[in-house]
Order: sequence, then C-alpha cells, then structure tokens
Amino acid sequence: MGEINQMVAYYRVSDEKQGDGKSSGTGYGMDAQERMVECLRQQHGATVIDSQIEVETGTKKRSRPKLLAALAKCQATGATLVVAKLDRLARNVAFIANLMEAKVPFVCCDNPHATPLVLHIMAAVAEAEANFISSRTKAGLESAKLKGKLLGSARPGHWDGKEHLRGFNDGLKKAAREKSELAESYYAHLLPTLKMMRDNGDSYDQIVAWLNKHNHNTRMNKPFCKSSLHRIMAKYLPDENMLRVEVEEKVPA
Repeated sequence: MGEINQMVAYYRVSDEKQGDGKSSGTGYGMDAQERMVECLRQQHGATVIDSQIEVETGTKKRSRPKLLAALAKCQATGATLVVAKLDRLARNVAFIANLMEAKVPFVCCDNPHATPLVLHIMAAVAEAEANFISSRTKAGLESAKLKGKLLGSARPGHWDGKEHLRGFNDGLKKAAREKSELAESYYAHLLPTLKMMRDNGDSYDQIVAWLNKHNHNTRMNKPFCKSSLHRIMAKYLPDENMLRVEVEEKVPA
C-alpha cells in the first residue's frame, strides 16, 4: 500500500439499525466502521473528501448506487476508496474482481497491506462463509418446521404489543374495495343515462356539458370534465364500442 493523500470512505450496513450505529451483534455498524476509517486516515494524515453509506446486504449482486458514486469520485480525483472491512464491500468474488478491474485503488482497513491475490482469497472466504450461513439458516428453519415449530408471525406472542398491525394488508384491501363500491353506488343513478348517451353517439364533450348543466358533480363535489368522465365510464361501463368511439373522437377530421 502506497501513500494515501485523499480518501473516499464507503460504508455498507445491512439494515437501518446498523446505519444508526447499532451493530446488531456483528460489531460492524456505522460507529465501528467510522473508527477504523478514521484510524487509517490519521496514520496517513489523509483527507476524507467524500463518504457514501449503502444500506444493502453483502450477498446481493445488484448494482449499488452509493458504491458507484464513490468509485466515480475516486476516478475523478485520484482518491483511494477506503472500506473498514472487506466483507463490508461484498461477499462476492466476481464483485471484487470487477471492482479491481475499474482501476480504482482501494484499501481495506482490516488488511491495508493485502495484495490483489490476498484480496481475492479473502473475498472467496467471505463468500463461502455467507453461503454457509445462508444454507445453515435455511436448513435450521426447515428442520424446525418439520418438528411443528411455529415461525414468523405464527409464533406465540409475536403480535403482543403490535395487535394494531395484524391483518394490516387485508385491511387496506378491504378499505379499497369499500371505497370502490361506494364510488360505484354514488354514480349508479347516472350510469344508465351515460351509457344511453354514448350508445346514441354523444361525444364526451356533449355528455360533460349535459352533466354540468344539470348540476351533477363528481364524488369529490367538483364539476365533471372529460378525464373524470372517462375514468368513470371506463371503470363502470367498460364497453369496447364506447372505447372505440372515444378513440375516433381523438382522430383529427
């Protein structure tokens, strides 16, 4: 590792708790990573010109916008990318290899003198460790299910103190259905007339003019316009001929 004058710090945390400095038992939340980067900065008397924080699990292979921003900053300034620990960068060998091919110098605080070969080996070990943990966790959960153990929200006491959240998604769907039914009932008395006018060849402009002339408002108590009329008819009177006529109206004469 050569001399470092400028540093771009890249921090990765697996969840929001780690981003708040809570390490979730790993010891590598934001506080721990910042201390390691600061220690390296003091050793070299360097300046941290930028820092990026990514909330992402290490096994994910998708693009990381914060890392890309850090790399762009390094390429533009010649700064060194610094991470606290190699597995904060990624537990994926291909990801590390692609990063090294970007020609951006980077240093891991837990092994600042590591050669590219050593970094590859460390990445391979980290990836294997992540895969092993994942496999062991899945096997443990499957074994627990076979023994009849309740998991997740089915666990006894899971909803204690969170009863108001139980069935939240079902509640949202029910509320949406009720809202739709209420809207349909509001326009129910108008639908036969609207369909008759469309079947008779009346344009949307003509229907809107008739509705407003007779003081018919939308459910939001606003005058009708073409867009609101189209939404109502498309939802409650989805007639192909009606839609075809509407398309024809938009074609210039």
